[in-house]
Amino acid sequence: MLLPPLAYERMRFLVKATDKPIETHYHNDLGMAVGNTISAVLAGASWISATWNGLGERAGNAPMEEVLLTLKTRLNVERFNVKPLRTICRFVAEVSGSPISRNKPVAGLDMFTVESGIHQDGLLKDRRVYEPYPPEVLGESWRIVIGDSSGRSGLIHVLNHEMGYDVPEDPDKLTEMLMYARAMARMKKRYLSLEDLEKLVEKFSLKKRKV
Repeated sequence: MLLPPLAYERMRFLVKATDKPIETHYHNDLGMAVGNTISAVLAGASWISATWNGLGERAGNAPMEEVLLTLKTRLNVERFNVKPLRTICRFVAEVSGSPISRNKPVAGLDMFTVESGIHQDGLLKDRRVYEPYPPEVLGESWRIVIGDSSGRSGLIHVLNHEMGYDVPEDPDKLTEMLMYARAMARMKKRYLSLEDLEKLVEKFSLKKRKV
């Protein structure tokens, strides 16, 4: 079971020892498949063996979508069109019967969903603070949701900028709304849906923002 530094070292040895192209093929038993693959590429590997969604024996192989996105966003490899990666991953999940975890890198449904208050605030102030790569690369955008760890910035953004309601300037009133929203999320054990947010708006008698 290799770690990335050793994967680099061994691939470098093989590349120097032969003029033949060498292909990588790593399994993900310790969660190192992508790291090992990228290390091997940096060491001079000619070909990459990877599978969509990491499907494969035991813990699977290096996920193709993660390898390709890393090559583009970290090594500036421009030869691959990464925009359809999430669509391909969903198709593979459907035909293989192997569902994708919501928080899976690249393909997960919640990949660009932000619930934590400190992350919401940072993202709204400067996307670069919490942005590993622009979601637009994959044809996506950030989605701020309200849950039991959300903060004032996130709540204001959702209610005002996304739903078009005036939000109270009184900090005590805003805190009351936030505590109520958090309690709703804890009770439902998920972040709030649009229907939940409309109920919040109704309870606190918010008015539509004048255009």
